[in-house]
Amino acid sequence: IGVAKLAEIYAIEIDMEPHARRTIVCAALLHDLGHGPLSHTLEPVFEEYFGINHHRTTRDIITGASRFGSQILDILSEHNVDPEDVIALIDGEYTGAHAFLFSSAINLDTLEGITRCRAFVGPRSAFGSASAAVRRWAASGGFPKNDFDDFWALKNSVYNLVINAPIGRLLDTVAQSYMAANIDRFAADDFLKTEKSFRASHKELFSYLNVVLKHEGELRDHLPRSWLQVDVKINDRTFFVDNSVAPESAHEINARYRQTRARYSVKLEELVKG
Repeated sequence: IGVAKLAEIYAIEIDMEPHARRTIVCAALLHDLGHGPLSHTLEPVFEEYFGINHHRTTRDIITGASRFGSQILDILSEHNVDPEDVIALIDGEYTGAHAFLFSSAINLDTLEGITRCRAFVGPRSAFGSASAAVRRWAASGGFPKNDFDDFWALKNSVYNLVINAPIGRLLDTVAQSYMAANIDRFAADDFLKTEKSFRASHKELFSYLNVVLKHEGELRDHLPRSWLQVDVKINDRTFFVDNSVAPESAHEINARYRQTRARYSVKLEELVKG
């Protein structure tokens, strides 16, 4: 809903023609539709054992190929919105005029998600609001350099202090280890459950997550010993601004706002204290 609101703000500010406006707002509203319970945490295990991920699930739901039926497809058709255009925008493969709103390094989704993640942690940061930045983005004809520079620094902080924080890595690994060790208790349809329904079906998983939260300092005494040898995939990311790239148009977003990635493995016992 937050991403859809940002899409609507941009569309209104540039007086976008109605059909294009409906298309980008629908794509924004539906972009996370296919995420399963606990989102990215369990998706790697669902993909490994059942061949399921949120991209394919989003497409299936939008096109009416899931167990939920064709209600969304029918609504899109009623309003003359092409579902393939919606899916292409979500997947970053759209070739139309407003593709950069979804496919650029800074896009509507990441603007909303990072600022909301930061808001969960504590008081509002110096960056300000995503909606104000989107208004200035629309007014600029290119992109608002100061807003985006500040946002990219905020994204670097959120990734390093929140998303990739040790407790988050522990929770992800314990959840994935539990699911892999008890895969016979899971089914492909679990991916389509609400988190409330999923929690009711897998109470033991959530009890282990509570153990991590309550006993982080003594997990060796509370987790199965075999889990301590599980490989944890670490993704370290650093976000930086390339000041040699002048902000002249939306096409320079990817060139100016850069990142480095490092991927390596450690054993869970290396993350566990005590």
